[in-house]
Amino acid sequence: MSENSPATDQGIPPPTESPEKTEEAPVEVSVRRRRLSVSVGDDNRGLFRAGLGTLAAAVIYFIYSSKVENIFHLYLGLAIIILAAVPGLIWSRGSDNGFPVFEVFMLTCANTYAIPLLTGHQALASYDNSIITQAALAIVAFQAVAVITYLTVKALPKTTRFWTEEMISEEKSRFLAYGMSVTTVYTIVGLFFNVIPAGIEGPARAVFFGIGIACTFITCRKWGQGTLRKNDKVFFAFNLILQVIMLSASLFLVGGISILVLGLLGYVAGSRRLPYLALLIFVPIFALLHNGKSQ
Repeated sequence: MSENSPATDQGIPPPTESPEKTEEAPVEVSVRRRRLSVSVGDDNRGLFRAGLGTLAAAVIYFIYSSKVENIFHLYLGLAIIILAAVPGLIWSRGSDNGFPVFEVFMLTCANTYAIPLLTGHQALASYDNSIITQAALAIVAFQAVAVITYLTVKALPKTTRFWTEEMISEEKSRFLAYGMSVTTVYTIVGLFFNVIPAGIEGPARAVFFGIGIACTFITCRKWGQGTLRKNDKVFFAFNLILQVIMLSASLFLVGGISILVLGLLGYVAGSRRLPYLALLIFVPIFALLHNGKSQ
């Protein structure tokens, strides 16, 4: 603007660009991101409450039904259950979408060590109370050190393409359905037709069920994330239910339960929600099939 312009003569300052506008945008974005992370954590409290309620119910149940001769073993068994559940409860309340590898590993301590101790497993009759006490104390010490180390040692996430690129894209997701159908066909052939040579039965089982395990977990995780198409859901559910029925037909239920637990783990890891409808259907069925098996 020239010196003789009307704006200058009337004492009105010329318009200038406001630098604050360009500087405030990143701040607003960061604030929105923080608010988004908080809201994600708030929405996930349902899973946290469900886990906390399940833990409380398990503790109360074993307090009144445990079969231990030494009362100290009851305290040790309950401590193992609580320490096994703490990492999972922390994960369920956070906003991190990472897969809970350590949390799932710690959960296995409950059924591997605490439940046999609290239910008076017959194998424990071969050991003195002092040896059982030492073993239980070692497990509690291991859990405590593992949890403290995991919570205090932080690592930066990898940002290279190898760690951030999606493994199963939408174009490749159709192969998951093929994998489930291949495992279903193998299950039918292995149970009802004696055509697989005995020499390759073990490796074939490992290969085909390995494919089914991978497809089950990845598909359920995508289902939980909301990225699975409706047709793929129907096809996957059909194969999964068919496999569970065939694997449980002999009342040796570990195979059917394992694949359902794997699917539950994938779904919860992807959605941070429990599939209550599926639980209401399958839990009573397997509870009924378990009834009377020991006799």
